[in-house]
Amino acid sequence: MTIFAFAIIPVMFSVHTIVSWDFAVTYVEGWHSTIFGPYFIVGAIFSGVSAVVTILFIIRSTMKNIKYFIREEHFDALGKLILIFSFTWAYFFFNDYLLEWYGGDQIAKQLLTFHATGPEAWIWYTMLVCNIIIPWLTLWNRKFRRTPWAIFIVTLLVNVGMYFERLTII
Repeated sequence: MTIFAFAIIPVMFSVHTIVSWDFAVTYVEGWHSTIFGPYFIVGAIFSGVSAVVTILFIIRSTMKNIKYFIREEHFDALGKLILIFSFTWAYFFFNDYLLEWYGGDQIAKQLLTFHATGPEAWIWYTMLVCNIIIPWLTLWNRKFRRTPWAIFIVTLLVNVGMYFERLTII
């Protein structure tokens, strides 16, 4: 790992931690759960790893003789990592909903219901399909994970889903 990687990882983690806890302690409905901080950070890592795979595929497809250095084993390992972060993100996502459903106030419950049934419910459902269903259905298969163009499509969809997730949060 380079010096740059050692410098950027703590900065990225601290920035996302500060932003997520800033959201978590605000008075805006839906942002005051203590689970929101780790949920926000896991989402950032989930979308970041997906973006790395997307860029690796583009580099592998466009540069001559790079397939020796960016091999199918790398896509396989990163696919497993994306699957793990998809599980983790889903756990925190549904845990946040469970906390509001069980002990939250009425306004927060209405906000969560609005996400699933309101006029922009398609954004919420697209987010769930892209971040949970597609990775869970595809990334179990080793042959699928070792197919660079297939995992490229999954990572593009994950980034679309994570964009919709941040849009839903804001």
